[in-house]
Order: sequence, then C-alpha cells, then structure tokens
Amino acid sequence: HAEGLWKQSGTDMASEFAHEEKTNQDDLATQFTKEENRKERNWAQELADEKSWGDEFASLEGAEESYEEALFRHLGRDPEVPEYEFAENNQYTNHPNPMAEAERLLEEGKMVEASLALEAVVQDNPENSRGWYLLGEAQAECDDDVKAIAALKRCLQIGQTGESHMDALLSLGVSYANELNQSRALDYLKQWLDLHPDYQQFQPSIPASDPSDQFSAHGELLQRVFAALRAHPESPELHSIVGVLYNLSREYEEGQNAFMKAIQFSGNDYKLWNRL
Repeated sequence: HAEGLWKQSGTDMASEFAHEEKTNQDDLATQFTKEENRKERNWAQELADEKSWGDEFASLEGAEESYEEALFRHLGRDPEVPEYEFAENNQYTNHPNPMAEAERLLEEGKMVEASLALEAVVQDNPENSRGWYLLGEAQAECDDDVKAIAALKRCLQIGQTGESHMDALLSLGVSYANELNQSRALDYLKQWLDLHPDYQQFQPSIPASDPSDQFSAHGELLQRVFAALRAHPESPELHSIVGVLYNLSREYEEGQNAFMKAIQFSGNDYKLWNRL
C-alpha cells in the first residue's frame, strides 16, 4: 500500500467520520449501550426465526468433510500451516542491523522490504519473538496471511507472555478470519480476550449452549466484547474485534461501521484501514 495514499485517504475519511460522531464520552457510552442492546435483541430474534449462516455449518456435520476442510481443499491451503518459508537471495541477510532497518521500513510503509529485513532478523536469531511478530504483521499487510500465520505462531511458541504474545493472538484471529478459518479465528480472539487484564472479567449474559458449536461460540464471544465495550467504549481493539466477528457472520455493513469506530479511536491506524 502506498504511504501517501493511506495518509491522504485515511486523514480525509477519518476526519469526516469523526465530525459526524458525538465525541462526548458519556454520550458515546449511553449511545453505544442502547445500540448494542438493540443489536443483541435483533441477533437473538434472527437466531430463532431464520436459517442463518450458522445453519450452513451445522448442515454439513454429517458430511465426509467439514465446510472448512472442503474450502481449504478447494483453495489449496493447509489449515495447519507449514513451517515459515523464507525468501531466497535476501538482500538483508548480511545487513549489520536488520531490525533497525526493518523498523525504518515499517515506519515508511514499505512492507515487502520490511518483511525481507525481518526474515533476516529471525534467521539470525530464531528466538526473537518480537521479530517473528513484526514479520507476521508485515506479511499480513502484504496480504499473505499464510506466511503471517506461520510467523505469528512461531512468535507464540517462543514467548508465552508479554506484549508480543498478546498482539500475536489478536493478529492470528484476524489472519485466520481472512483465511476463512472461522473456528481458529474465534479461538484466538477468545484467547486474547481471556488473557487481557482489562477485558477478561466480562462474561456473556447468555452463555453458549454448546461451546464446541461455532455459531454458539461466535454469539458468546460477541456478547463478551459488547459487555467490555460498555465499560471501554473507546477501545480500538474491541471495536476491531467486533468488525472481525461481524465479517465472520457476513454482516459486512455492521463490520465496516465497527472498523470505522476502531479507526476513530486508534489515531487513524493504517492497519485498520486495510481491514476495511
């Protein structure tokens, strides 16, 4: 993505959106609570009255292969993800400080070059969890979610705690959603929420009747995020998760609105523009 385009379009759109939204926090919290209560009621009614996207998954339970397995076979993608495959003839292999170079390239929005520099970082030090996380983020920005997932999983294997670990969980949820792997997307988003010190205490008003059922798990996670947002209405991370969850349930307009709110409260994060 061109840096100038992101800055120009991002600034114009975010400014216009922010101008139309109420910025008073108390008003925002009240408005959000009313809006999400309505959405939860609508969601429950749809569940009772309509054949939803969740029914499509349930209807395939007796099939020889699941919906996701059939989709992965069709797309030629392995849901387990192999080891990360490094580029050959990497120009940054002998760079004296590839991490500093990678950070500079990331700042400039040169994601392809940044990913190569970060490959040099983790090849030189395979236990660099931060390097693996940044490599996963760079590959996601290059729309290569298979490589992004491989790098982010390696980050989790190395570091069991810390900022990079939490960031990798959230990014894995997004990348798996992009790869149409709903069960793993929900799993990593739930792990992130369970471990976050500010949000882990929020529970659904109606627990999932069957936690192994993807539709029930989706609804429960959405309820938890809504509950957390009532207490933290300006959290870009929570609004971003709402956007991912709505996209998983094919409610794309609601998902776009959630991402726009995330952008508003993130200071115009270019990564969120990419998710739109």
